[in-house]
Amino acid sequence: MKLDHILSYRIEKLKTLLALTAAEHDFDFQHPIVLYISQKLDQLIIKAMQQKENCASAL
Repeated sequence: MKLDHILSYRIEKLKTLLALTAAEHDFDFQHPIVLYISQKLDQLIIKAMQQKENCASAL
């Protein structure tokens, strides 16, 4: 359960960072830094979804 909270926290922090970074680069979503953060966020979201799926399967 603690890992779930840590993962959620990391996702929220990256969402904030992504929004700020996109704004810094005039919302150029093709900017390499914006893409990098977006990809990292995607990876964390997938990880969270897999964890939820694993928990549901265990029931």
